[in-house]
Amino acid sequence: MKVKNLKTRIAAFGLAVLMGVSTLSSANAFAAEQTDVGQEVQASEQAVTSQKEQAVTADDITKEISDETFAVETSMEGIHYDAEKEDVTLISIQDENGGEYHPDKAGTYIASYMVVPKDQSDSYTISRKVILTDTEGQAHAQDNGGEKQKSDTKSEDDSDSPVQNYTDVEIEASGEEASAQAIEELKEDIEEGNVMVLSAAERATSSGSTVTLTKGRTIYYPSYLGNYLTCLFTVNGKIAYCLQSQKASPPSGSYVAQVLDSNKNLQKVLYYGYGGAGDLTGSYLAGKTEDEKYVYTHIAASYAYAGEAGFTGCNYNDLVNAGVIAYINYLFGQEEPPKGELSLSSTKLNAVRDGNLQKTPNITLSGDHRNYVTLSMPENVTAHNLSKGTSVTNGKIQIYGGDTFYLSTDLLLTGSYASGNLYGSVGKTWRTLVLTTGDSKQDIGVFESETAAPVSFSVQWLNMTRIELTKKDINTQNPLSGAVYGIYTDKKCENLLMTMTATGTDGKAVSDYFDAALKTVYVKEVTAPTGYKLNTEVYKVDVAAGKTLTVTAT
Repeated sequence: MKVKNLKTRIAAFGLAVLMGVSTLSSANAFAAEQTDVGQEVQASEQAVTSQKEQAVTADDITKEISDETFAVETSMEGIHYDAEKEDVTLISIQDENGGEYHPDKAGTYIASYMVVPKDQSDSYTISRKVILTDTEGQAHAQDNGGEKQKSDTKSEDDSDSPVQNYTDVEIEASGEEASAQAIEELKEDIEEGNVMVLSAAERATSSGSTVTLTKGRTIYYPSYLGNYLTCLFTVNGKIAYCLQSQKASPPSGSYVAQVLDSNKNLQKVLYYGYGGAGDLTGSYLAGKTEDEKYVYTHIAASYAYAGEAGFTGCNYNDLVNAGVIAYINYLFGQEEPPKGELSLSSTKLNAVRDGNLQKTPNITLSGDHRNYVTLSMPENVTAHNLSKGTSVTNGKIQIYGGDTFYLSTDLLLTGSYASGNLYGSVGKTWRTLVLTTGDSKQDIGVFESETAAPVSFSVQWLNMTRIELTKKDINTQNPLSGAVYGIYTDKKCENLLMTMTATGTDGKAVSDYFDAALKTVYVKEVTAPTGYKLNTEVYKVDVAAGKTLTVTAT
């Protein structure tokens, strides 16, 4: 965008200009000086800085495309400069043939940076090579279709993509300040890649439908921060922040998604800042007006996106004294926005025997540690949260993301357990949303939420049974101790399943548990009580799961 056009649009819309506002003046001088636009353009065309005056140098760098910590738009690695003496900002990056930059595509790219000395001497540009390599080969493997799918590619997996697309953005104005011409120029800025609008808006419509971006009134910076202004924007009624794009050419949808997905601090600002779902300004900026909260968050978002260029129009000491820098550090120090997505390591479990109990294998709930589900346990079933060291029988227990748990119960419990739909306490997942203005080339990035799906699991309990035998004297019916019986799977009593313990003084003996799938077993004495003959009678027992079967022998 030309400097003249840029200044005209700032006056008309109050957009937040982040970078490239002048090739001659520093970020602070731009807002303070009211020089003739035509003279400034003419001066910029005549400005020539010799090589020896260029104190800032940039080394070529090589990065893996799988390196999620690298973002070319914010990385200063290999750039040698003094932050107290100059600002350095990326103004363009393209491949060697002049094509678009693709962070997921190996190749050599030429990155150009604007250097703005803080002593108000002439600005100049430097460049370097950014070489992306793909040693893992995953991004271009033949079996995944070559180049990774972009966010706007139709596929069967669109519903699971972390980047969602709206094909149409409707731009409107609220109030009398924004004229039809202003709205048209805003559309042009978006289409030409000069503006990005960021918001923590929730999804209000389905993919493919119209999203409303509303340009509202002008908001002036407080006098203690400088002579500057921005504009109130909303996306689907939610607070949005309009930022000057640092790309000279319109970025692709995949580029915008990369910026938002990799920039954790920007996500934090949109989520915890003014108008976000986790808005902390009510307490941290208590006593500030709504406009002040908006401006503070606008500056924080600008800084998260473009570094010191986000302080355009402000003096750094003023930002410190006003608490803006502390506010930015406070937002950056928060946890990443919570994620509502949850998953279970197993969803269909079969109980196994563990001594005199049956239990499920361990289950891990994967997800954000702030997100939890509540399990309701029926009578005689216990849930054990191994991670928290808690357990509950016939009640409710909370399982958090990252926790491992299991269920246990008596061996005679049969049937199954179903958890039902378990909804996380967070409930929503925050994702990158890419909006496009019809047939335009420019995308609008929005941080939005969608309802997270529930999780569930089921348990199949064992079908166990056992036998309780009572030995009595045939004449007196008194209990007899010392009798030992065997349990067989055939009526000839040739296939021994197990041997029961000897009867006690009460004449009773209880077998170990065995699988009720046997249907029928046979009980026969193998050792008679002292002073008694061996009883050769065979007792047929019809097996029933979940019960203790009784046999009386004489």
